[in-house]
Amino acid sequence: MPSTEVKPLDVAFAGLSAKREPIVCLLVEEGMTLSTAGRAMDEATGGHLEHAASAADFKGKSKATIEVLAPRGIPEKRVILLGTGDVATVKELDWINLGGAACAQLASRKAKAASLVVETSGDAAFDEPEIAALMAMGAVLRSYEFRKYRTKESDESGNGNGDSSDGLKSLTINCADPKKAEKAFQRHRAVANGVMLARDLVNEPANALGPVELAESAKPLKDLGVKVEILDVEALEKLGMGALLGVAQ
Repeated sequence: MPSTEVKPLDVAFAGLSAKREPIVCLLVEEGMTLSTAGRAMDEATGGHLEHAASAADFKGKSKATIEVLAPRGIPEKRVILLGTGDVATVKELDWINLGGAACAQLASRKAKAASLVVETSGDAAFDEPEIAALMAMGAVLRSYEFRKYRTKESDESGNGNGDSSDGLKSLTINCADPKKAEKAFQRHRAVANGVMLARDLVNEPANALGPVELAESAKPLKDLGVKVEILDVEALEKLGMGALLGVAQ
């Protein structure tokens, strides 16, 4: 079965009071509304987060971001503020996309580990554990890379064994109920795994993945209770699917 040969993003859930990574992403609702955790961080910095947001005219609009470097009073070295927009109108797909946006921002800072604080007001249409799970799904999907045929980069000695997979490896999502969020994420993780398998299949070159190989990739679905019917050449000829057979040759 095709494989990216790249380990998927490792996602873990932790409480709001748990220690965060040096680079952290905070959600900010429209109107520059910080969460409880965000306000605590802002107060610890002497209001530096809000001051930086004001200077950048950041108001928490959906997917808008600003970065605050080395704020005094907190251990975090980089704080990224990510706007959610009006959480009362944010839908399921929007939260997934926001998770992807958070992952992209964190990964672009070349961090191998980062934290995402998921805490919203009571106006959101989804509860926080579900929001955390949806954003985790978005982050996993955004982290996808197809590296199967990529030449490995050389290390400093030039021996070709360098690490070609630099980037975000693990994401800790801090939320009020990590156990509930982890449980909710199981379903979304399964969907994300399916999406990434489909991406693997699409990215395979035609000389490596033809109809026979695609059929073999589908067979394991039987173990999940899916009915898989594979049409051979004779069956395709009877159906008059000559064009497909011609391309497959």
